[in-house]
Amino acid sequence: MNSDLFSAEILRTPIDSRASTRNAWMNRFQLASTALFAALLLLSSMYCLLAYIPATYFAFIQSSFFLWMPAFAALQPVLFAITFCMVVA
Repeated sequence: MNSDLFSAEILRTPIDSRASTRNAWMNRFQLASTALFAALLLLSSMYCLLAYIPATYFAFIQSSFFLWMPAFAALQPVLFAITFCMVVA
């Protein structure tokens, strides 16, 4: 009777280890996607602040002081959609 429990435990161990490995990867993915979404939210907030103040709007946004800002503004909805789907998944 004890040998049946022992053999069943051996058969169950690989599944449990695979499940714990999968949970570890899911936790890492969730942490990374949440951090990416938070960074995108912070960057977007900084862009909105620069666009709201008239002096910085003309200096940074219209004159393209940073070349990545117009591209970021154009891709912002797509980036938000991708990172939001990553966080929800």
